Amino acid sequence: MDYVRPSQVAASMVKAGTAKADMDVVRTVVRSVLAGAIPACATTLALTASDQTGVVLAGTLVFPVGFVLIVLLGLELVTGSFALVPLAVLEKRCTARRMLAVFGWAITGHVIGCLMYAGLYTLAATKMGTDPGGSIVRMIVRASEAKTVLCNWLVTLGAVAPWFRRRRSARSRRCGCRSSSFSPGGLSTPSSICSSSRPV
Repeated sequence: MDYVRPSQVAASMVKAGTAKADMDVVRTVVRSVLAGAIPACATTLALTASDQTGVVLAGTLVFPVGFVLIVLLGLELVTGSFALVPLAVLEKRCTARRMLAVFGWAITGHVIGCLMYAGLYTLAATKMGTDPGGSIVRMIVRASEAKTVLCNWLVTLGAVAPWFRRRRSARSRRCGCRSSSFSPGGLSTPSSICSSSRPV
């Protein structure tokens, strides 16, 4: 049967949290850099889809691809660490100090990955700095980040949801559904950015 019982899910989550806590710094940072760049790329794709089609739902459907890739590739998304590593601490599999270190290195990797992608995208979108940018650039600049805390709570749920299924296709659908649920809640996602800041 594809369904996994909650007791088995909890045990798997503790095991995964312990593995994240035991991962060496270099591997954590490298995986976090990729996990920072992929959602940034997915956000750009979603904004482009919404802008070119004029349909907000198009961006909502495109964005989850980035999150599904992160889960399937086993990259280090800090919101996944937020969900899993504290369980390892509660079970005394790692220390609180180590947990905070994991969070710190993951966030550092995300910042590096996002800045790398932002730099490359800025060069491409502004034609190496010779053009102030099109409508998508203006959407990103005008986007509000005030709702990102709630958005990240949903991402944390997306990191946990795949544990309830064994089949990879079902896991992909579960984490994709969580990351596409931001728009209906009006949270800070590509689709909500597009709907709140149309090109001028």
